[in-house]
Amino acid sequence: MNSLSFREVFVIIHNLDLSDLEQAGVINPGTNGGTDWRRFNSDFGTFVLKLPSERLDKLVGLIEGRRPRESAAPAACLAFFDFEDRSGEAF
Repeated sequence: MNSLSFREVFVIIHNLDLSDLEQAGVINPGTNGGTDWRRFNSDFGTFVLKLPSERLDKLVGLIEGRRPRESAAPAACLAFFDFEDRSGEAF
């Protein structure tokens, strides 16, 4: 894994919503605003560490399913995401 593919995983995670996680079986449906969803948003590391193995496998499958295939040019897939700190620049 290189830095671009590592960032790619976080871009995918950042773009997951509750319905994605429910449909994949990572979070039980109907727990709208439940502990898992709050933890996913506020403390992702703890969310992952506390997931049972079966649900962790589902999360990994969800992420892997959204990653570009090896034949795609990874740089082109994420070229529009600019995560550099530009806090001092005017928009």
